[in-house]
Amino acid sequence: MRAWHFACNPVTLEGMAHEAATTFLESFMVRIYQPPLVALRNELHDLPAVLRTVVLVIDFSTEIAQEGIAGFLENSTGQFLPETVTALQTIGALETAGALAVVRDLLAHSPAAAQETARHWALSNGEADELLMPYVTDHLEELQDSVSHYQTKYGS
Repeated sequence: MRAWHFACNPVTLEGMAHEAATTFLESFMVRIYQPPLVALRNELHDLPAVLRTVVLVIDFSTEIAQEGIAGFLENSTGQFLPETVTALQTIGALETAGALAVVRDLLAHSPAAAQETARHWALSNGEADELLMPYVTDHLEELQDSVSHYQTKYGS
């Protein structure tokens, strides 16, 4: 009789959590721009901090990818510039947060210099996702509960 040996990768809790967070984030990145979740921005300051952080980082990276820093600053996402700086700091994107804080300060004196500074430090979508993933993994249950609450609140 022949013995069969199967090579398998052990399933770890960390791996399962990362996979669940990836699935959540990929889905949320689409649903956040559709009803009912698009309404989250109407009460951004009232959202739980963990959900507000994820919304702000997704909006920032999406706007940068689509319209560049000018689009971010000129569109509705730009009205949350200070909050976006805080969100970027929260997920560990310290260089980008620091540059965006400089941009915030420069805007009052030199909008052109502000845009040039920000252009050099903007995160790509991939970089934002990479930095956001550990945060989402660590706060997945709270995020899922918050999203579920707001979907019910806004009607889903």
